[in-house]
Amino acid sequence: MGTSDQESLTQPPKPLKEEEAAESNSDSGDEEGNVTEGGSTTDSSSSSKKKKKKKKNKKKKEGGEAEQHQQQPGLSKQERAALEKKFQEALSTIKDSDDLWLNLSGSLIQDGKVEKLLERLKDNKMITSIDLSGNQISDAGAQAIGSVLEAQGAVPELISLDLRDNNFSPAGLERLALLGRHRSQLDIKTGSLSDPVLPPAEGKELKEVTKGPMFRKFFQGPGEEEDTTASQDAQADLPDISPAELWSRVTQLLKGGQGSIPELALSLQELAAILQHEFSIHSSNKEVERLLKSDSHAKACLSHLADLQSAMDLSPPDVTVQYSPNPQPAVGSHRVWASAVVALLLTRGYRGIDQSVSKTQLATQVLHLALQRPLCNALHTKALHVLHACVNSTEDALLAPMLQEGPQDGASPALPNLLEVLVDLGGAAADVECGQRSSLLGFVIGASRILQGMCNEPAGSAIKNQAVKRALAANPRWAAYVKPKSGAFHKLCSEQDAELGGPRPSAPALAADYGDLGGGLMSSQ
Repeated sequence: MGTSDQESLTQPPKPLKEEEAAESNSDSGDEEGNVTEGGSTTDSSSSSKKKKKKKKNKKKKEGGEAEQHQQQPGLSKQERAALEKKFQEALSTIKDSDDLWLNLSGSLIQDGKVEKLLERLKDNKMITSIDLSGNQISDAGAQAIGSVLEAQGAVPELISLDLRDNNFSPAGLERLALLGRHRSQLDIKTGSLSDPVLPPAEGKELKEVTKGPMFRKFFQGPGEEEDTTASQDAQADLPDISPAELWSRVTQLLKGGQGSIPELALSLQELAAILQHEFSIHSSNKEVERLLKSDSHAKACLSHLADLQSAMDLSPPDVTVQYSPNPQPAVGSHRVWASAVVALLLTRGYRGIDQSVSKTQLATQVLHLALQRPLCNALHTKALHVLHACVNSTEDALLAPMLQEGPQDGASPALPNLLEVLVDLGGAAADVECGQRSSLLGFVIGASRILQGMCNEPAGSAIKNQAVKRALAANPRWAAYVKPKSGAFHKLCSEQDAELGGPRPSAPALAADYGDLGGGLMSSQ
């Protein structure tokens, strides 16, 4: 025995790691067994390599399972089954769901499940927030998420996506960052759930729920003022066009006649949006005066009132509708937007604007068209705004053509007397069963409320328009119509205040004469 062998016997053995010790004992036992059986070590070496490879694979598998258990510690079979059931329920209902939130955090979701979920989710038009945190999504899932959500129209209302505590590498995080740049309003959270929540990066601030376009569309009432954030949002969406360019386009489209109506409507819609923004930031008379001295759309609009009147005169083609075998006259979306522009100009209450509009027939054109088209609620709303502004204006000429019989100077065609029309339609409706009344009754009641509301003030002091004040005082039919308790207007208002739309009819009867209904907001263009 040599010196080295003696030293090895005298030195205490080095402690082995548990895995090395098990491997050493196993290999040693195998080698001894092989030598004993065959006296050769050829098969021993091959067997040892196979067993080492097998143990290595087992070790890798156990490590992966340990990582999964670390994310979902102590989950029993029942808990895993409950999570699977939750995922399947979400999968079966999410496509057409009206829910605004989807929470699948900590649900053992892997890449394959993410792809299934996205396939069902991409056509959802309501959901705003998705929580997939604490799952087992890797780079393949990140790639799938990016591909689906970058598609045109995919989950359009989504503003929050929580992907914290998943298994993303730097490449996966970069793919999610690319998605964030593509959808600037989508807030994507990554990292760990234990990390403090940081504010969004500059340029990625989210709109508050009560200040976003969805809230304003569905929940903000007509009397509620828009806040600064809403104004800023609207400014960001405004078309970038100068007044000269816009009116040059409108002039050319008017020459195109009926064939240009769709493009004309879009141009007038742009004008209405711009005017609303300009007047929202120039609300006082002094600010409006400065606005009209600048190169503004409001100033240009006053210079092109004749073109606006030509747009109101442009009738669209008749359209075929369900309730009549014969084509019916249409309103035309271009005339609705032209009416909106007139309403925006007059509701400012600025005398200079009222004087300019009073030299045209725009206000009476809007009201007359509303009386001719009983089914167009959009037009009726604008017309009521115009009427309210005219009653509050000191410019008598705004409504004078519709406050006495016969055509007035420059008025073509002859306009009906507004008060007589309201008395005739309102008085006739009071004796007709609900369900058989004229479709125009809602507009009649709204217009009557505006005029009678002014009369309820002491001595009519709230009426600034002297022509309106004289016409109301001199019309005995109007006085009988609005007489408290016994007048037809009082009866109609009592029914409407008691239940929206008045008392319910005993049977859903329809009007017998369909030919006189007129067209709603219908355009074949």
